Amino acid sequence: MKNNITIITDTHFGNSKCADIRGFFMDFLVPYSKKNNSETLVITGDLLDVPLLDGMFFNKEILPVFSELSTIYKEIYIVLGNHDIENVRKTDGSIVMTLGLSPNIKVIGTSGLELKYYTEDSGEERLLWFYPYAIPSVLEGYIETQIRARTSDSPIVLFSHLRDEFAGLLNNTSEDEMQSTNNLKGTFVNYGMTVLSGHIHSDITYAC
Repeated sequence: MKNNITIITDTHFGNSKCADIRGFFMDFLVPYSKKNNSETLVITGDLLDVPLLDGMFFNKEILPVFSELSTIYKEIYIVLGNHDIENVRKTDGSIVMTLGLSPNIKVIGTSGLELKYYTEDSGEERLLWFYPYAIPSVLEGYIETQIRARTSDSPIVLFSHLRDEFAGLLNNTSEDEMQSTNNLKGTFVNYGMTVLSGHIHSDITYAC
């Protein structure tokens, strides 16, 4: 992969605040990506809101837009957030995971993904790690495995949907999960990782 990356998060499509989904992408995001020489789109969670009562909204409003986006972007990566996972659970995976049927759309929902990225200016290698919404101990296990397996000291970028523990907003979590949270924060610092995450949004601006 060698191009700039467009990143969005927490669009929560399906609620009443963002009705013009196609307009958001085609009138705003796609021109922005083209202006910035970006052929890769990453969504770091909560593409959809909860609940989607049936597949009608998805089939009418989401699927056609992403079918069109798949002809514009060379690569689209969708990291599942907590709302997306809830939709997967309620629909047996039939809604969100359908997007992954397009050859250049990858839905990261059950396991991690690693890609190698080369910067356009210097050609420097970076490791891109993608992981969905999960309890801290599960994410910690993935990160530890990836660190042990890596064969270079290339900078690491993590795309995820980190839980409330990372922002100190969940007080009833277990001691073990808080320990994993603290361990991960230390790992992020020690390895100089860049973490790009959705989930925490106290003030939302809707562009559509």
